[in-house]
Amino acid sequence: MGEWFAENKTTVIGMVVLVVAVYIFICIKDAIGKKKGVDSEEKHRIQDIARRLIPDCAAYTVAYATNHEVKTAIGKTTTYYYYYAVAFKPGVLQLIPLSLNGGEFSAKESVCILPEHLGRVKLSNKGSTVALFDGEDKKVVEFTLGPSYTKFGKFDPVNIQQSEEAEKFREFSNDFAARVNK
Repeated sequence: MGEWFAENKTTVIGMVVLVVAVYIFICIKDAIGKKKGVDSEEKHRIQDIARRLIPDCAAYTVAYATNHEVKTAIGKTTTYYYYYAVAFKPGVLQLIPLSLNGGEFSAKESVCILPEHLGRVKLSNKGSTVALFDGEDKKVVEFTLGPSYTKFGKFDPVNIQQSEEAEKFREFSNDFAARVNK
């Protein structure tokens, strides 16, 4: 082992330096994304879409949410990414599916979801991830509303920091689930 290390010392040190440099780069990129996300253009765009589609939007808390599904068919695995504007107030959830074209979000409609429309709500990640099921226990939609999103490639397209909204959503989702899962 000692001889091998002596012979490959330069290569090992180079690999360690490369790994550390990549880690530092990712940490710096993430920190810049978080700073940009506090009052980002993307966050304002999501809020504008909600205001346009929900008549009494001022009564709601608006936030950004995502989901991805991995599906395999005939040996091919495909990942589908979904983006949402979520507006919520006690007992009412408005879900706005977002389309992403050329880096810009757009939306055509808001879906109002009331507890009486559902058969079951499943929560995970301390209420950050919500799966909604209809009366026949078929999953209607699932999404995660997290506190931090940073732009990192084409499938992570936004810098949005929403820790206050995420905390309010966790409280909302627990209450909403209790109303549905009586």
